[in-house]
Amino acid sequence: MLSELELKIFRNKLGEYESAIPHMYLDSKGQVTVGVGHKIVDLQCAQKLSFITRKGISATAEEIQADYDAVKMQPGNMSASYYKQFTSLQLSMREIDKLTNKHVDTFYKEIKQVYAGFDTFPSEAKLALLDLIYDV
Repeated sequence: MLSELELKIFRNKLGEYESAIPHMYLDSKGQVTVGVGHKIVDLQCAQKLSFITRKGISATAEEIQADYDAVKMQPGNMSASYYKQFTSLQLSMREIDKLTNKHVDTFYKEIKQVYAGFDTFPSEAKLALLDLIYDV
C-alpha cells in the first residue's frame, strides 16, 4: 500500500509534469485530454464527465459535444491554454482531483499485478514505477 507521504509526493510530481487543465485540450499525441493528463477516448467518455459552464451550471450532452468537436478539430502540439478559446466548459478542481485519484488507484492495482512485492519496495522505486505507468 502507498503511504500518505508517497501519495502526496506522487501527486505533487504529477502536478509538476502535468498541470491541472480544467478545459479540454489536445495532448502531445493529439488526443483530447482534460485535468491532469486524463485522456478522453471518445465523445461518450467526455459526456460521462461532470463538465460545467463558466457560470457553474452542469453542461448538457450537446454542450460537451460542441467543446469536444471544437477541440478535436484544432492542430496538435499547441500549449493547453491555446485550446481554451475553443471551449466554454470546464471541470472543477474537485472533479479533476477525483479523476486523478481514480487514475492513481488504477495504476497502483496494475503495478501490483506486475510486481507482487511492490508494497515492499523502497519509496523511490515505487514512485519511479508509478511515474512510468502514468506516462504510458
